[in-house]
Amino acid sequence: MAASYYNNPPPPHSSYAAPPPPPPGTSPYASYRHHAYPPHPPPPPAYVGAYYDHAAEPLPPRDELRTLFIAGLPGDAKAREVYNLFRDFPGYASSHLRTSGKSSQAYAFAVFADQPSALAAMSATNGMIFDLENNCTLHVDLAKSNSRSKRSRTDDVPYTNFEPAAFSKDPSAFAPQNNPPCPTLFVANLGPTCSEQELIDVFSSCAGFIKVKMQNKFGAPVAFVDFKDMDSSTEAINRLQGVILYSSTGEGMRLEYAKSRMGLRKQDKRQ
Repeated sequence: MAASYYNNPPPPHSSYAAPPPPPPGTSPYASYRHHAYPPHPPPPPAYVGAYYDHAAEPLPPRDELRTLFIAGLPGDAKAREVYNLFRDFPGYASSHLRTSGKSSQAYAFAVFADQPSALAAMSATNGMIFDLENNCTLHVDLAKSNSRSKRSRTDDVPYTNFEPAAFSKDPSAFAPQNNPPCPTLFVANLGPTCSEQELIDVFSSCAGFIKVKMQNKFGAPVAFVDFKDMDSSTEAINRLQGVILYSSTGEGMRLEYAKSRMGLRKQDKRQ
């Protein structure tokens, strides 16, 4: 059957000689490469990392990309600094800082709701001097693929990694309870060192955020977060359910509607 891959042999008087058969046990690729039958492309490399978990899949068209790649960060850059850089841009969803032990610089990814939002942020931040002392200038461009992370990572930005905690011991614990929708959310599964300021940083990225109030219930901190309306609190649940905070001991936040709105009783008394 191997002979069927070759063109018809030339006339006897021609100086052209058919290539010899490949040595036993070797690939016949060398004997095909000068003919009209191209070899099969090699398999894609096995990239490592959350953003290349599906490297074998075709890359999305460039007009669908909504993830930015940020280079030029100093090696000691903090995840919170990247978060603060992009948090105020419309459409911002999450950011992820990565460091390399072989380089003095770090890099990051920032994910947006759509490409126009990503391009606007790219235009505003590309060429920005991030660290004047170390002369670190940002180089921002569209990433080769959109973020496909399926798990939370402790080195992701804790405030904006909106993927549910895949390694939760009891995923059903994140399901909202039977309370009816309410503008105020009850927040549990907080770490012992969680602070009100950390929660403000988390929830203030959601539309309609008003305030946070923390309490200590049976030795564990819990919180109530108030929004302007039920649409805003519902969006916050959908966006932040299961997010792992920087102060977390491993479990993601559990969000549910509060039994009543924060401060409503006091307002009723004044009326």
